[in-house]
Amino acid sequence: MPAAPEGGLSTAVERLEALFRQKPVWVPTSLLCQANAVSAQDVSAALPRLAYKFKRGPWKGAWVLRGYDPRREPAARGLQTLQYQLPQDWCGAGYV
Repeated sequence: MPAAPEGGLSTAVERLEALFRQKPVWVPTSLLCQANAVSAQDVSAALPRLAYKFKRGPWKGAWVLRGYDPRREPAARGLQTLQYQLPQDWCGAGYV
């Protein structure tokens, strides 16, 4: 078992635990926004203690609470991610 976190890291762990109680799957940007009272560095250090990151599939790039498997939970369908990429010049090329 890992040693107890100290200082800002313990605050980050507490905040992340509260967020993962709300929902078990988070995209990184949303997670950082919700943990706004904690530094991004502390969040990055605390996340691997509580969650794992999907590498591919419908939850690609999302942080998932350890022990939770979204592939086995029908309710997790609503937590799937969608990634898209816009052309580099999309704003000035008449796409809008």
